[in-house]
Amino acid sequence: ILSKPIEEQWTYFRENLKAVMKELSPLMRDKQFKNFLKEEATKKFDGGFEVLVKSIIENPLYSPRINKEKIEIALKAFWNIEGHNYYPHIYIPFLESNHSQMLVDSPDANPPGDVTTEFVVYDGNEGTTEVPSYIYNEEGDIIPTGSIVNEQYALNNEIYVIAINEIVNDGGEITPDPPPPPPPPPGAVPVNFRIKDLTIKDGKESWLAGASEIHIKSNGTTWSHIIDGNTSGYRVNIPNLRYAGPDELKAHEIRKIPRGEIGYPIFNINYIMNTNWIVDNFYVDPIVYTYVIFEYDAVPAGRKILQSKIPSALTAGNDFDNISFRSSNTAYGGTAVGYPSNVNYAIYGNVSGLPSSFTYLYYDGFHLNTQDIEFNTVKY
Repeated sequence: ILSKPIEEQWTYFRENLKAVMKELSPLMRDKQFKNFLKEEATKKFDGGFEVLVKSIIENPLYSPRINKEKIEIALKAFWNIEGHNYYPHIYIPFLESNHSQMLVDSPDANPPGDVTTEFVVYDGNEGTTEVPSYIYNEEGDIIPTGSIVNEQYALNNEIYVIAINEIVNDGGEITPDPPPPPPPPPGAVPVNFRIKDLTIKDGKESWLAGASEIHIKSNGTTWSHIIDGNTSGYRVNIPNLRYAGPDELKAHEIRKIPRGEIGYPIFNINYIMNTNWIVDNFYVDPIVYTYVIFEYDAVPAGRKILQSKIPSALTAGNDFDNISFRSSNTAYGGTAVGYPSNVNYAIYGNVSGLPSSFTYLYYDGFHLNTQDIEFNTVKY
């Protein structure tokens, strides 16, 4: 499907998400189930107010009430897309602030019975700020309400969003943080560095998708981008803690930031960028930390590229690591150089051989402040 025009991709996701909601109709019209959804959403298993459909059909109380075979067929429409599996979730916008969506304290105040559930479908089109809403008729079929829902409407009304989850892995689980790199060789003096403070000034995310998934992907190399820091030979990439392969477009989550926290600083975030980093010798060690920070979006968002510039390299400061990632937006902190790429400067673990104009790239005390992100890094 990803080889089709983007309009066909949006249609594919929209119609298959509606097929999932069709199979959930026996539950979505039930008051007690909706309270269950809200209770589960407040647990924020992935950092947001959402519940995986996978979790619903595995629940022993509710799975007998739906056609499990049909819903599993509907869910498999999102499997093996570019070799990855994706999982729909139900997201409840503004659950934490909308009084109409607060949990009912007493079961007696919420007796069993059918209720009207208004829902919308998010197909991944971030350019859309308004979407049509749907309800179920008495037969459980999906019918349009004729209403158009925007962010303000969702703030004042109880709305459910069916969308693709952007956090879980191919098995529908939360991926654990990667293990640290192996210990350094004897005699080496490794360093560790981290993001200390972070401000995301632009969420780069639709209200239909909720919080912004701020991710990072990095790589290591020598000052010359050549093995052992030589002046000739083959280029070398040296994986580090936040490394991900060329086709691993999701990489590592830094933080999932709710919409209400966009624009506000997060102090002492303590996000580890690299550990056991060997930076003793400017000319031999992998002192260059190329990276991209981006707002991750699941399919059908496309592949983007950031060129992380290596100003110490031999090619008059014009060498790059081309780092691919998946997003509907350009990367954070990058300067546009023409679609689909943008560029930033690599971070250095040793700047003894860099021109003085680039010493600000030193990892301890590095400060980046652009129109969409600000952060500080320190050693520890």
